[in-house]
Parts: sequence; structure tokens; C-alpha cells
Amino acid sequence: MLGVTEVGMEELLSALSKLGLTGFEARAYLSLLGRGKSTGYELSKASGIPSSKIYGVLQHLVSKNLVLPLESHPVRYLPRPPEEWIETYVQTFTETFSFLKKNLADLYQKGGQEEVVARNLMGRSDIVRKTRELIAQAKQSLYIALWREEWRSIQGAVKRVYGRGVEVYGVAYGPVPIRIGKVYQHAASDIFLRERGERRFVLVSDDESALFANFSEKDSEKAVWTNNKGLVLLFKDFIIHEIYIVKIRETFPKEIARAFGPNWEKIRLPQRSSSAGRSQ
Repeated sequence: MLGVTEVGMEELLSALSKLGLTGFEARAYLSLLGRGKSTGYELSKASGIPSSKIYGVLQHLVSKNLVLPLESHPVRYLPRPPEEWIETYVQTFTETFSFLKKNLADLYQKGGQEEVVARNLMGRSDIVRKTRELIAQAKQSLYIALWREEWRSIQGAVKRVYGRGVEVYGVAYGPVPIRIGKVYQHAASDIFLRERGERRFVLVSDDESALFANFSEKDSEKAVWTNNKGLVLLFKDFIIHEIYIVKIRETFPKEIARAFGPNWEKIRLPQRSSSAGRSQ
């Protein structure tokens, strides 16, 4: 298809589909952008849309004000410049979302909804999206516990709130290049990674909301997020406890290694043995 050089075609098709265009409609519009004014026959050949479908597709694009029919014989179709209709869409959606945000919230409150203690998230993209949202809402502090892989996904969001004065505290498992806030380097020996193949991630924003996730290379990635005060403080206390562990290990490295092993195995193995004994 003509006219696509710097941005992948699949990305453009996906973006247009989010605005309500069908696959054929998106392909037809992109083809018109690349070709300029064209007949239905010409556009069918260029876009690969069947000739039996192309005129119906063009009529839908005309009704959506994305394409203009020219008075000619045969009829030629001209794409509206993107900046024109995008500005219209932005204004329309902004007004619609503003209306829905107010009125749906009022309706929800009138319904006397019971508090949902925690909400589930599935899949990395949804987890990262919600994490960035909670980070952006922070006004005073962020507490985080994370691995390098997750830092890559959220570092931009964290740096932005840090730049506007939000304090950042936390623990990084293994070598994570965090140069802001007070983030302590924890040895890359986290129990969940060694025993389950999962990377643990915890975020607390302003003591108001929290997210706990497990990222795995084998199983589906899952998380919970909550505004429940008790759970939020529990997650925060977990991160503070991890910071204490790092400080203790830094102060008494030889003593801890001698007493509990290089990765604290000796402090956990008796728990496994006793639990195994009780199950017999």
C-alpha cells in the first residue's frame, strides 16, 4: 500500500480500528491518502479490497466524513486531510468523555455500590498501563519494588513525577539502573524468581493505591490493584521490610552469610522441613 514509510501499516490499521473503522474502511482510507483522488475501481485494485465491497466501504467513509466524493464521471473519491478530521474527533471525544465521566460517576454513587477490595489485572500490557496510571496520580510519594525488566516499562512515568517533586523509595532486585530517589539494590536472589520463575513487582502511590504483580516467562502475568487502606499499607510495609533487609545485609554481610547462607536458604529450609513434617 502506498504512502506508509515511517510507521508500520499494522499500527495504523490498529489505531484506526480504535476509532470505529472496520478493516476494509481503514485500508481504503490509507490507500486514498497514499494515492490521492481515485475511483472505486482504482482503489479496489490498490488496496486489495474486493470490488463487490469497495463502494459500500466508500459510502461508510463518506458518512463518517473521512472521504469526499467528487462530482465526476466516474465518481472519484478524495480523502479528507488527517489534521481536519482528527481535530474534530478529539473535540467530540473530549466532550463525550467529560459528559460520561460526570454522569456515570453520579449514577454509580447513587447505586450505593459496595466497596471492591481489590481488582484483578491479566496480561502485561494492562498491568503496565494501570501501573503508569497510578504513578501519574502520585502527588507525594511512590514506593516500588521491581526488577530491571519492569523498570524499562515505567521509568519514564517515574522520572516525570519525580521531576515534579514526588519522593521515590524502594528496592531494586539485581542490577537496576535507577538514579533517582532512594532505591536500594537487593541481591538478585528473590525467592519467587528462584522457586517459581516469577518476578515480583509492588507499587504504592501516596498511601492511597497499590498494585502487586507477578511477571512470569512461563505462565500468564497477573496482578491486583486496590484502594483499600489496609491492603495499601500492607504492601507499603512489605517494601519497607525489604529495605530493612537490604540495610541489615549491607551492615553485616559476613555474619548473615555465615548464619543463613549466601541467599538466606538456611532461614527458609527449616520452614519447609517443618511444614513437610506436619503434612505427613
